[in-house]
Amino acid sequence: MLLASTADKIVALTSLLRRAQSTGNLADFFDQRPVLRGLLPYFRAFQRAAHPRVPASMSAHLDAALSALERATAYPQRVGAW
Repeated sequence: MLLASTADKIVALTSLLRRAQSTGNLADFFDQRPVLRGLLPYFRAFQRAAHPRVPASMSAHLDAALSALERATAYPQRVGAW
C-alpha cells in the first residue's frame, strides 16, 4: 500500500508540475489552487515518513517533485509579491 501511495503521489505531482509549466505562469496556476498549497506540508511529511520504507529512487523522485512544487509556490520570491 505504501509503494502504491508513493507512486501515485509521484505521478500526480509530476503531472501537476508539467501542467503548471505548460501555462507559462506558475504563480497564477498555483494561486488558483490554495488547497494544494495547503497540502504540501502533509505531502512532505509523508515523504519523510515513507523514506526509510520505500526504495531510495522512489523517495528521491517524490522529494524532487515536492521540492519543485515548494519552489514554485514560494511567493515571497515572486516579483511584485510584496
